Amino acid sequence: MSKLTNALAMLDILSARAIVPIDELAQALEISARSVQRLKEELEDAGYVIGTVMGPGGGYQLHSRSQIPPVAFDMKERKILKQALAMIIQHNNSAMGGDFVRAVSKLSQQLNYQDVSNTMAFQSVKLNVDVKQYQEHLELIEAAIETHQRLKLSYKKTHKDRNTYIFEPYELILVNQFWYMMGYDERNRYLSLKVNRIETLTMLNETFRYEAPSNSKGAITEFGYKIKPVQATLIVRNLDFLSEYIWGKNQVITWLDDHRFHMELEFPNEAAAKDFIRKGGANLEVLAPLELRMWIRDEAQKIIAKYD
Repeated sequence: MSKLTNALAMLDILSARAIVPIDELAQALEISARSVQRLKEELEDAGYVIGTVMGPGGGYQLHSRSQIPPVAFDMKERKILKQALAMIIQHNNSAMGGDFVRAVSKLSQQLNYQDVSNTMAFQSVKLNVDVKQYQEHLELIEAAIETHQRLKLSYKKTHKDRNTYIFEPYELILVNQFWYMMGYDERNRYLSLKVNRIETLTMLNETFRYEAPSNSKGAITEFGYKIKPVQATLIVRNLDFLSEYIWGKNQVITWLDDHRFHMELEFPNEAAAKDFIRKGGANLEVLAPLELRMWIRDEAQKIIAKYD
């Protein structure tokens, strides 16, 4: 591939993952690790901000996807525009299709700047929430994380149960298109709470002593919650677009013909594996593990029984 093609491919990979090891980038682009480092330097010269994360699990991290700062707007105006775009996505007409979602997402990326965080996840399926309140809660949580202030909140644990917390927020994490607030409650339990289930939220005039948590490091990955990972082998037919995404750790795709590919990867948990299988439907065949094959058979029989 040409240097330009490699650079664009590298940006695509970095955009899809939180942190990508240099060796993995080299393997994907079929170039040396040193060539990957040179590509990083050239992309930074072009205006992209790419950080280097050291240690185990480290690699390159894309911090900024826009090389054209929107100088016509101040910070407040950019925040207002990003909120408006988020609401457009949440209320879009499905007839507009994926091209509409991608176009608005690109426009939103052009409003990114180092002092403006991109808190709204763009998705074609909207959450069943008050969008304005959801955005306000995200911004309030971000402010509390930055200033280390406690929050008081009412949380919808189930459709009928509510919990009240005095919470010390540490971070916001996006998992499978849902925002989670991570931190400690008043009983010093490290919890993850779905932001869309927060009904009321108030920032208290109380600060807390921040100590870097270790609880989430092993459980959260860029692919979601790592609970009993599932190593899977599959064959996918007539769903070429699935090959354009990275669905799990150590993903390897081998094309068998123009419309079929062999896929190996580690899903972070059983729920993620099952969700992927539901996306593929009859066009996807699971070769391993056996437990997942048995689950598919049982689910299919239950579905057929309902329509007999």
